[in-house]
Amino acid sequence: MSNKPNFVFSSGDADAIPAETDRRFAVAKPGNLREAMPETTAFIDSLRAVFGADLINRQIKGGMNGQPTFYARENGIEVGTPVVQGGRLAR
Repeated sequence: MSNKPNFVFSSGDADAIPAETDRRFAVAKPGNLREAMPETTAFIDSLRAVFGADLINRQIKGGMNGQPTFYARENGIEVGTPVVQGGRLAR
């Protein structure tokens, strides 16, 4: 697994996820994700500045609750729900 950050924001069409896909994506939460995922944090902060914190926070919250609206990976930490594209998880 690469340490290169990977970000996915989606419109959240949960029906596009095959039934066999586990919609729950467990993440071990470190003490401070801002420190553990600095590039992800910077990207999210820039999105909040452009689109507003309410919209971006809803997308993140959806991803944390099993909806395919937000997924990020950096430094071996994965947060959110991976998005299915063409029958494969977009990771």
